[in-house]
Amino acid sequence: MTSNRWRWVGPLAFGVACVVLQLVAVLNPFVVEVDHEEMFNAGQAWAVLNGHAGDLFRLQYREFCGGCTADALLAVPLFAALGPRWLVWKLVPVFYTVLTGLIGISVLRRRVGAAAAVAFAAILLLPPRTFLHLSLIGWGNHYEAGMVGTCGLLLLADALAQDRPTARSLMASGALLGGAVWIGFSGGFSVVAGALVLLATRRLRAGLWVAVGVAGGLSPWALQLLSTGQHPFVTIYEAGESVPLLSRIPHKVHTLLAPRQLAALFGVPEAGWGHALGWLWAGALAVSGGFAVRRGGWVGRTVAAGFAVWTAIYLVVRFQVAEPPPPALAVPGSCRYAAPLYPLAFVLLAVAVGTAWQRGRRALAVGILA
Repeated sequence: MTSNRWRWVGPLAFGVACVVLQLVAVLNPFVVEVDHEEMFNAGQAWAVLNGHAGDLFRLQYREFCGGCTADALLAVPLFAALGPRWLVWKLVPVFYTVLTGLIGISVLRRRVGAAAAVAFAAILLLPPRTFLHLSLIGWGNHYEAGMVGTCGLLLLADALAQDRPTARSLMASGALLGGAVWIGFSGGFSVVAGALVLLATRRLRAGLWVAVGVAGGLSPWALQLLSTGQHPFVTIYEAGESVPLLSRIPHKVHTLLAPRQLAALFGVPEAGWGHALGWLWAGALAVSGGFAVRRGGWVGRTVAAGFAVWTAIYLVVRFQVAEPPPPALAVPGSCRYAAPLYPLAFVLLAVAVGTAWQRGRRALAVGILA
């Protein structure tokens, strides 16, 4: 009875708490702002409601912006029911946090344990300030792609943990992986990681069903091409900017691990405490990654693969976490390219907490979560 009750009460409580806390944060001017780019996406939803549904893809403010259209489609029923208001629009980015939380809680409880599920919910409800900022701006790119890609990896791990994975569960995970790439190119890490996991474990038949799902997730590109004639692979970067180059690696490592960058990513935009919090997060992630790979089962290894692939891609492409001149620390918006890093890191931390708790290492579990 208790288990069945948790199955509904726990996720419901998380969903309500997440929406309330996120909307409270929206009203705090020190946490979030209204960005001009997300207003384009809100305008796309408003235009659909005013008789321009047939021009859905043409309304994107740049050719490659699947996430813009995804956010607009989510906003359409909200605007229809509650009106095209600023606070209503903010429910769109909140949706991705709630979705990731519900999928993560379900998979972690089933595959790692209740402690891991509780830890994941706690981290999403009280995340680093930078992630809180990013999760409340509906840009329609890296944040959304990272959240959906992580959900796809979680569902893939859950499916592969079954004795006989069903075609439906494999295709569902593939649809989310493909959808992450449609939302934004940075979601490509999830497809690559999923493919590596399937190849490494020789689950080729399962891989075929996942590939069918990926094709479904990418199908909006075909709809865009057919309905507008716009080539969906146009990138927002200048020619040659995203070409992988090994020479970028030293500088890109610096953008992630320099003390002031760690403070921007995981601390607060102030010296001292910001630096300390950044280093604490980095240390916790290093410990958690080891736990996840060794003891975390399918979930730990699959999400760790996603973390490794995202990092590898980040190190050789042009886009990067910004570095404003000292003494200023990076503002949250400058960390938008690192947005996919957060949900992966949160899952790894939760897996470590859950596995440590199960093995009786309660102090370590509480320490990692703290």
